[in-house]
Amino acid sequence: MKTEISKIIKDENLKGLVTDINEVFLDSFLESGIIKDIPILGLVSKVINIGNTIQERLYTKKLLTFLKQLEDTKPEDREKEINKIDENKNYKTKVGEKLLYIINEADDCEKAEYIGVLFKWFLEQELSYLDFIRCVNCINKTNIIDLNFFIKEDFIESYINSNIENYLNTGLINQEYKNPLNESNKNRLITYEKAQIKYNISRVGIYIRKYLK
Repeated sequence: MKTEISKIIKDENLKGLVTDINEVFLDSFLESGIIKDIPILGLVSKVINIGNTIQERLYTKKLLTFLKQLEDTKPEDREKEINKIDENKNYKTKVGEKLLYIINEADDCEKAEYIGVLFKWFLEQELSYLDFIRCVNCINKTNIIDLNFFIKEDFIESYINSNIENYLNTGLINQEYKNPLNESNKNRLITYEKAQIKYNISRVGIYIRKYLK
């Protein structure tokens, strides 16, 4: 099962397989669980149960949404990059299996779309596999509304410092501790300023804004 999803992604006809996937298609599938004559569903059914329960339909919708983001990638890139990770002894979990875990953890279809976009950037060698995994971990730790604000907000550092409780422990931000005593000691001055904590965008957060904005 875990290798089937990789086979779908590496399929030379992936673009043709996902062409019919759109919002109307996904909503219809979610309501009925049955859509005839759609080849991609036949392939996905080899990976997961696709329509017996609402939970299965939701998972299928997330998986199809993820796959849709890869339609414009080159077959040779998909083959090369996935094989490179699968053959790397540093990674115990194959790409296909890892993707199934990741998509299962996504609590929103919009997150599955973001994950698909990031995986596309990995396949196109703009993002390392390790940074892809790091980005996904941050996405799955963040409420979708807060995540969208983080991605789209122009004055992001000001926004973060005003809404810090929404981003603690997500990996999207770093803490910077400023002790005024250090500066006063350099200048041999007495200071009564309080220590301050400033929050900045983390390296992974920068990637997420760069590739998803």
